[in-house]
Amino acid sequence: MRSSIPLSGVKYIQTELRKIGLYSGNIDGIRTVAGKTSKTDTGIDIALGRRQSELTLKSNEGSYKDWSEKRKAVAFFQLIMNDLKFEAGPADGFWGPQTDVAFDLFSNKLDRNWRDDQDNKPSKPVSRLNPNGWPKSDTASVRAFFGQACKPPLVKVDLPFKMKYAWDLSTETSTISVHEKVADSVSRVFNKVNGLYTPREIVTHGLNIFSGAYNCRNARGSNTTLSKHSWGIAIDTDNQRNQLKWGRDRAYLAKPELIPYWEAWEEEGWTSLGRTKNYDWMHVQATHD
Repeated sequence: MRSSIPLSGVKYIQTELRKIGLYSGNIDGIRTVAGKTSKTDTGIDIALGRRQSELTLKSNEGSYKDWSEKRKAVAFFQLIMNDLKFEAGPADGFWGPQTDVAFDLFSNKLDRNWRDDQDNKPSKPVSRLNPNGWPKSDTASVRAFFGQACKPPLVKVDLPFKMKYAWDLSTETSTISVHEKVADSVSRVFNKVNGLYTPREIVTHGLNIFSGAYNCRNARGSNTTLSKHSWGIAIDTDNQRNQLKWGRDRAYLAKPELIPYWEAWEEEGWTSLGRTKNYDWMHVQATHD
């Protein structure tokens, strides 16, 4: 996952600002100017002022004006990506996994139908355990078991260790919100993981990096299938080191020392797409094929 807006993204920001009369400089992808406020940042600030009702602030923030210039630029980029239906997530100024995928789609680096092709490939069976009776992964089965997507009955699960948000590592959480039907199972898994690994190992392996749970959207790289996140039955962890298309040769969570972590989920019937399909190693979901 990128830590800042790529040059092509800044160029698009400049192009959009020029369209609305807020930028008169070159379309060069250069946002910052040493020692002074750039024309790009000035235009972004005015544009955000016009759309501030669409911005997402933290609970302790009073105004977007207190944000860094970089965060304002990311927020404006999120707004224009959402305008284009690329699902960049809330315009909060943090470049998280959803914004990252939106940029790839915008840049044609990620085939919108890639996930559909991958999901049609035979999966590798890992565990036959399914004590909670999770449904198969097709949309009809998931809907029949968990109900309507995008309006799930969410509950907060207390975590045995604090997790950091992948898109804002300065913020920690002691809870995650998931579908009420999976809450007890999630609690058991995290408590087991807390016993399997020391606090230092949890940090080293990125098990404390929360990359998302409930989120109403299509599966990344799919035009046709809702993500299991839309029901609050999927959890992503440490997306930066376990990116969507990475296989076991690159994904950190594919390391042998993480096998007990995955077995903790599999004993509860959850499915790792990494373990079964060798992509999206960040992701685990309460389905069982």
